Amino acid sequence: MRRAATRVRFWCELSASAPARPSPIVLGLHLAPTPRLAVRWMRGQAERVARALDPGPGTPWLPPACLRPVRAEGVPDPGSVIREWARAEAERENALEVLREGWSYTVAAHDETAHYRLTAWPLALPPAGELRVYRRTRAAAQAAPLTPPRPRPAGQP
Repeated sequence: MRRAATRVRFWCELSASAPARPSPIVLGLHLAPTPRLAVRWMRGQAERVARALDPGPGTPWLPPACLRPVRAEGVPDPGSVIREWARAEAERENALEVLREGWSYTVAAHDETAHYRLTAWPLALPPAGELRVYRRTRAAAQAAPLTPPRPRPAGQP
């Protein structure tokens, strides 16, 4: 009998964390069936985060003339870093190749207040027919009821 091949899916995650708190806050999750769809999801999330962190002066949900461009040298700008990745086709193609080869891919940016991370990595899932649920029949349950294991004294296997 021929064994079915393992399915590969791609887990995608967008998270943010504060420098003083290493545990991240998950902002988005996605399970993509292909590397290309994983990169597409990452791009959409990158654009969403960039708009939230660094909205343009013509943003419709803000009052007119509320924002103006500011250029500060030497100050980290995570919105611009993430936006540049989302618009760089060559870098997205690189992400696609990395995922196809079975490695994880991460886009990271930070400022003084937060670290942002957009990551995708492959997951090897068993074939659909491999996962089975076994149920005991009533006759089997009556013949041999399940009993919990007996506790053993410490130090004994």
